[in-house]
This record gives sequence, C-alpha cells and structure tokens, in this order.
Amino acid sequence: MWCRRVEKRIGAYLDGELPPSKAAKVGAHLASCEACRHKHDSLRRMQALLAGLQAPAVPEDFVLRVLAEARRDLRPTSLAREPAFAVSPWPSLANAAALAAAVLLGLYLGLASATAGSNMEATPPADSAESLSASLYAESFDLLPEGSPAAQYLALLNEKGG
Repeated sequence: MWCRRVEKRIGAYLDGELPPSKAAKVGAHLASCEACRHKHDSLRRMQALLAGLQAPAVPEDFVLRVLAEARRDLRPTSLAREPAFAVSPWPSLANAAALAAAVLLGLYLGLASATAGSNMEATPPADSAESLSASLYAESFDLLPEGSPAAQYLALLNEKGG
C-alpha cells in the first residue's frame, strides 16, 4: 500500500472506522514503513493528550449571545440598503443645467466668431450681468440654425419664461 493512501487513512485507522480488510492493509504497511509509523505514533500521542484535556466551561448565555451577534450581523445597515452612489437627483439636474448652459455658450461663441463682421452689430456695453445675459439670450436666436436642437431648447426656455 502506498504511503499517501495510508496517510489519508491513519486517522480512521486509529478511530477504528476502517473496514477490517483495509485496517489489515494499513496495519501491514505501518509495520513495514518507518515514516508512516512515525506519523501514526505522533497522531496517537496527540489523541492521547487531547483525550486528557477537559473542555472549557461555556457560559450559560453563550448560545444566546452568539445568536444575537449573528442576527445583528444579518441586519441591513444604511450602506447595505442604499448603494454608495445613490444621491439626490438635484445635483444631477444642476450638472445637466450647467452642461446645457456651457453647450449653449459654446454654440453662441462659436457662431459669433464665425460670423463676426458679417451680420453682427456692435452692442453697447451692458450695465449689469442680467442685461448681458438677456442680450446674449436674444442674440442666440439669430445665430442658431432654425430647427436645430439648441434653437428648439432656447425657444422652449423662452416659452416657459426662463
């Protein structure tokens, strides 16, 4: 019998769990193989030492504490209920509005630079940021191609008063 097979069966051999035919083969191998016999003897000594030990005293409420801890671990936490990336939709709307404003400003500046001198008139300096914004808004209708998404968006904003 090979040592690998015997090594796997030494524990069962010591516990008397092997059928008689296999136990006889393991016994014969142990009689002829010093390395396996050494492992067998070490395991037998360990079993004898462990058999002499007393089990530690377990507190009466041990089972209840373990179950309570297990229940606590199974409860969903605030992070488990909501994904970490779940946030209020308002920042997303603000980002979308800022992106739309940047696109419109880019379109306006791009078209204004392309047509500078051809059909743009000089505008007097604005008195405030609101008047500048209003003038840019009004001029943007003239510069955008009719039916373009940007022109439709501006028309929609103008209808809503915004």
